[in-house]
Amino acid sequence: SSGPRGSGDRAIIYPDRWPGGTVRGTVPAGVSSFTISGSIADTRDYFFKGLKDYGVKNQVVLFREAKAGAAQNAPDRTKLQLLTEWNSPLLDSMVYWFLQKSINLYGEALLKQLSLSKKNVANTSDGADFVQEYWKSRGIEPAALRIIDGSGLSPQNRVTTTALVTILQYARKQDWFPAFYEALPTINNLKMKSGSISGVKGYTGYVQSSDGNTYTFAFLVNNFDGSSASITQKMFRVLDVLK
Repeated sequence: SSGPRGSGDRAIIYPDRWPGGTVRGTVPAGVSSFTISGSIADTRDYFFKGLKDYGVKNQVVLFREAKAGAAQNAPDRTKLQLLTEWNSPLLDSMVYWFLQKSINLYGEALLKQLSLSKKNVANTSDGADFVQEYWKSRGIEPAALRIIDGSGLSPQNRVTTTALVTILQYARKQDWFPAFYEALPTINNLKMKSGSISGVKGYTGYVQSSDGNTYTFAFLVNNFDGSSASITQKMFRVLDVLK
Protein backbone atom coordinates (compact mmCIF):
# COMPACT_ATOMS: atom_id res chain seq x y z
CA SER A 1 0.00 0.00 0.00
CA SER A 2 1.02 3.65 -0.31
CA GLY A 3 2.19 5.86 2.52
CA PRO A 4 2.48 9.64 2.79
CA ARG A 5 4.44 11.54 0.15
CA GLY A 6 8.14 11.54 0.97
CA SER A 7 7.78 8.79 3.55
CA GLY A 8 10.39 6.61 1.83
CA ASP A 9 10.77 2.87 1.96
CA ARG A 10 8.66 1.41 4.76
CA ALA A 11 8.26 -1.99 3.17
CA ILE A 12 9.71 -5.24 4.50
CA ILE A 13 10.24 -8.37 2.43
CA TYR A 14 9.55 -11.60 4.32
CA PRO A 15 11.28 -14.26 2.23
CA ASP A 16 9.41 -17.52 2.64
CA ARG A 17 11.03 -20.57 1.09
CA TRP A 18 12.23 -19.58 -2.41
CA PRO A 19 10.72 -18.58 -4.79
CA GLY A 20 7.82 -17.33 -2.68
CA GLY A 21 7.73 -14.36 -0.36
CA THR A 22 5.56 -11.66 1.18
CA VAL A 23 5.97 -7.90 1.05
CA ARG A 24 4.34 -5.83 3.77
CA GLY A 25 4.40 -2.12 4.53
CA THR A 26 4.17 1.03 2.43
CA VAL A 27 6.01 2.96 -0.26
CA PRO A 28 5.50 6.72 -0.78
CA ALA A 29 2.56 8.02 -2.78
CA GLY A 30 3.00 10.33 -5.73
CA VAL A 31 5.94 8.62 -7.46
CA SER A 32 5.76 6.80 -10.79
CA SER A 33 8.02 3.97 -9.63
CA PHE A 34 9.74 2.90 -6.43
CA THR A 35 12.25 0.10 -5.94
CA ILE A 36 12.90 -1.94 -2.80
CA SER A 37 15.46 -4.71 -2.43
CA GLY A 38 15.64 -7.95 -0.51
CA SER A 39 17.83 -11.00 -0.09
CA ILE A 40 17.31 -14.48 -1.50
CA ALA A 41 16.05 -16.74 1.27
CA ASP A 42 17.48 -20.06 0.06
CA THR A 43 20.65 -19.36 -1.90
CA ARG A 44 21.44 -23.08 -2.30
CA ASP A 45 18.18 -23.88 -4.11
CA TYR A 46 18.46 -20.66 -6.14
CA PHE A 47 21.97 -21.62 -7.26
CA PHE A 48 21.00 -25.14 -8.28
CA LYS A 49 17.93 -23.92 -10.12
CA GLY A 50 20.17 -21.58 -12.09
CA LEU A 51 22.44 -24.50 -12.98
CA LYS A 52 19.49 -26.59 -14.11
CA ASP A 53 18.10 -23.76 -16.23
CA TYR A 54 21.54 -23.22 -17.81
CA GLY A 55 21.84 -26.93 -18.59
CA VAL A 56 18.40 -27.13 -20.19
CA LYS A 57 19.00 -24.00 -22.27
CA ASN A 58 22.42 -25.15 -23.51
CA GLN A 59 21.65 -28.88 -23.67
CA VAL A 60 24.41 -29.68 -21.20
CA VAL A 61 24.14 -32.33 -18.47
CA LEU A 62 25.51 -30.56 -15.41
CA PHE A 63 24.58 -33.12 -12.77
CA ARG A 64 22.18 -35.97 -12.18
CA GLU A 65 20.01 -36.55 -9.17
CA ALA A 66 21.68 -39.29 -7.09
CA LYS A 67 19.62 -42.29 -6.10
CA ALA A 68 19.89 -43.58 -2.55
CA GLY A 69 22.59 -46.24 -2.25
CA ALA A 70 23.52 -46.06 -5.94
CA ALA A 71 27.25 -45.40 -6.06
CA GLN A 72 27.24 -45.92 -9.84
CA ASN A 73 25.49 -42.55 -10.18
CA ALA A 74 28.67 -40.75 -9.14
CA PRO A 75 30.16 -38.92 -12.17
CA ASP A 76 33.36 -40.05 -13.80
CA ARG A 77 35.57 -37.10 -12.87
CA THR A 78 38.04 -37.93 -15.65
CA LYS A 79 35.33 -36.97 -18.15
CA LEU A 80 34.25 -33.72 -16.53
CA GLN A 81 34.53 -30.64 -18.70
CA LEU A 82 35.25 -27.13 -17.42
CA LEU A 83 32.48 -24.83 -18.66
CA THR A 84 33.60 -21.54 -17.16
CA GLU A 85 35.53 -19.90 -14.35
CA TRP A 86 34.17 -17.05 -12.23
CA ASN A 87 36.72 -15.08 -10.24
CA SER A 88 35.84 -12.84 -7.36
CA PRO A 89 36.03 -9.08 -8.04
CA LEU A 90 38.83 -7.19 -6.30
CA LEU A 91 38.27 -6.06 -2.73
CA ASP A 92 37.88 -2.39 -3.68
CA SER A 93 35.03 -3.34 -6.03
CA MET A 94 33.26 -5.28 -3.28
CA VAL A 95 33.74 -2.40 -0.84
CA TYR A 96 32.34 0.02 -3.44
CA TRP A 97 29.04 -1.81 -3.75
CA PHE A 98 28.97 -2.64 -0.04
CA LEU A 99 28.99 1.08 0.76
CA GLN A 100 26.90 2.24 -2.19
CA LYS A 101 24.05 -0.26 -1.71
CA SER A 102 24.50 -1.36 1.91
CA ILE A 103 24.73 -5.01 0.85
CA ASN A 104 24.62 -6.54 4.32
CA LEU A 105 25.66 -9.96 3.03
CA TYR A 106 29.02 -8.45 2.02
CA GLY A 107 29.56 -7.14 5.54
CA GLU A 108 28.88 -10.54 7.08
CA ALA A 109 31.10 -12.29 4.53
CA LEU A 110 34.00 -9.85 5.03
CA LEU A 111 33.86 -10.31 8.81
CA LYS A 112 33.90 -14.10 8.44
CA GLN A 113 36.78 -13.83 5.97
CA LEU A 114 38.83 -11.93 8.56
CA SER A 115 38.23 -14.77 11.00
CA LEU A 116 39.14 -17.35 8.35
CA SER A 117 42.40 -15.61 7.52
CA LYS A 118 43.40 -15.35 11.19
CA LYS A 119 42.08 -18.58 12.73
CA ASN A 120 41.20 -20.76 9.73
CA VAL A 121 37.58 -20.75 10.90
CA ALA A 122 34.93 -18.48 9.36
CA ASN A 123 33.35 -17.29 12.59
CA THR A 124 31.48 -14.00 13.05
CA SER A 125 32.45 -13.44 16.68
CA ASP A 126 36.16 -14.10 16.01
CA GLY A 127 36.07 -11.66 13.09
CA ALA A 128 34.41 -9.04 15.28
CA ASP A 129 37.03 -9.57 18.01
CA PHE A 130 39.79 -9.04 15.46
CA VAL A 131 38.26 -5.75 14.26
CA GLN A 132 37.90 -4.45 17.81
CA GLU A 133 41.47 -5.42 18.72
CA TYR A 134 42.71 -3.79 15.51
CA TRP A 135 41.15 -0.44 16.38
CA LYS A 136 42.13 -0.75 20.03
CA SER A 137 45.77 -0.92 18.88
CA ARG A 138 45.14 2.34 17.02
CA GLY A 139 43.80 4.29 19.94
CA ILE A 140 40.07 3.58 20.01
CA GLU A 141 38.85 2.69 23.50
CA PRO A 142 37.19 -0.75 23.66
CA ALA A 143 34.05 0.79 25.17
CA ALA A 144 33.69 3.07 22.12
CA LEU A 145 33.22 0.19 19.69
CA ARG A 146 31.11 -2.92 20.15
CA ILE A 147 30.68 -5.18 17.14
CA ILE A 148 28.18 -8.04 17.09
CA ASP A 149 27.80 -8.63 13.35
CA GLY A 150 29.15 -7.53 10.00
CA SER A 151 26.05 -5.75 8.73
CA GLY A 152 25.38 -3.43 11.67
CA LEU A 153 21.79 -4.64 11.95
CA SER A 154 22.06 -5.94 15.50
CA PRO A 155 20.66 -3.46 18.06
CA GLN A 156 23.50 -4.58 20.32
CA ASN A 157 26.10 -2.88 18.11
CA ARG A 158 27.57 0.27 19.64
CA VAL A 159 29.81 2.97 18.20
CA THR A 160 30.64 6.52 19.26
CA THR A 161 31.08 9.49 16.97
CA THR A 162 34.68 9.78 18.18
CA ALA A 163 35.39 6.22 17.04
CA LEU A 164 33.86 6.88 13.62
CA VAL A 165 35.87 10.07 13.09
CA THR A 166 39.08 8.36 14.25
CA ILE A 167 38.55 5.55 11.74
CA LEU A 168 37.83 7.95 8.87
CA GLN A 169 40.86 10.09 9.69
CA TYR A 170 43.01 6.94 9.74
CA ALA A 171 41.64 6.04 6.30
CA ARG A 172 42.75 9.40 4.87
CA LYS A 173 46.39 8.48 5.57
CA GLN A 174 46.30 5.14 3.74
CA ASP A 175 47.32 4.46 0.15
CA TRP A 176 43.91 2.85 -0.50
CA PHE A 177 42.03 6.00 0.52
CA PRO A 178 41.15 7.15 -3.05
CA ALA A 179 39.25 3.90 -3.68
CA PHE A 180 37.55 4.14 -0.27
CA TYR A 181 36.56 7.77 -0.84
CA GLU A 182 35.14 6.93 -4.26
CA ALA A 183 33.10 4.13 -2.71
CA LEU A 184 31.34 6.45 -0.27
CA PRO A 185 27.87 7.42 -1.52
CA THR A 186 27.13 11.04 -2.37
CA ILE A 187 24.20 12.08 -0.17
CA ASN A 188 22.99 15.69 0.07
CA ASN A 189 26.10 16.60 -1.97
CA LEU A 190 28.36 15.12 0.71
CA LYS A 191 30.57 12.02 0.58
CA MET A 192 29.14 10.09 3.49
CA LYS A 193 27.66 6.79 4.59
CA SER A 194 24.26 6.56 6.20
CA GLY A 195 23.13 4.15 8.87
CA SER A 196 19.75 3.58 10.42
CA ILE A 197 17.83 1.24 12.67
CA SER A 198 14.61 1.74 14.58
CA GLY A 199 14.78 5.17 16.25
CA VAL A 200 18.40 5.77 15.22
CA LYS A 201 19.86 7.68 12.27
CA GLY A 202 23.45 8.49 11.48
CA TYR A 203 25.81 9.91 8.85
CA THR A 204 29.59 9.91 8.75
CA GLY A 205 31.97 11.05 6.06
CA TYR A 206 33.90 14.01 4.68
CA VAL A 207 32.97 17.52 3.64
CA GLN A 208 35.07 19.90 1.56
CA SER A 209 34.13 23.25 2.99
CA SER A 210 34.00 26.57 1.17
CA ASP A 211 36.87 27.74 3.41
CA GLY A 212 39.17 25.29 1.61
CA ASN A 213 39.39 22.76 4.44
CA THR A 214 38.26 19.14 4.44
CA TYR A 215 36.42 18.08 7.57
CA THR A 216 35.69 14.61 8.90
CA PHE A 217 32.38 14.29 10.69
CA ALA A 218 30.07 11.82 12.39
CA PHE A 219 26.49 12.72 13.28
CA LEU A 220 24.25 10.32 15.23
CA VAL A 221 20.71 10.88 16.49
CA ASN A 222 19.28 8.36 18.95
CA ASN A 223 15.66 7.74 19.95
CA PHE A 224 14.20 10.40 17.68
CA ASP A 225 10.49 11.10 17.39
CA GLY A 226 8.66 11.48 14.10
CA SER A 227 9.38 9.99 10.70
CA SER A 228 12.77 9.01 9.33
CA ALA A 229 12.24 11.44 6.44
CA SER A 230 11.69 14.41 8.79
CA ILE A 231 14.76 13.69 10.94
CA THR A 232 16.84 13.22 7.79
CA GLN A 233 15.95 16.70 6.52
CA LYS A 234 16.78 18.22 9.92
CA MET A 235 20.15 16.47 9.93
CA PHE A 236 20.85 17.70 6.41
CA ARG A 237 20.24 21.30 7.50
CA VAL A 238 22.83 20.90 10.26
CA LEU A 239 25.35 19.29 7.91
CA ASP A 240 24.82 22.05 5.35
CA VAL A 241 26.47 24.44 7.81
CA LEU A 242 29.75 22.57 7.25
CA LYS A 243 29.75 23.16 3.50
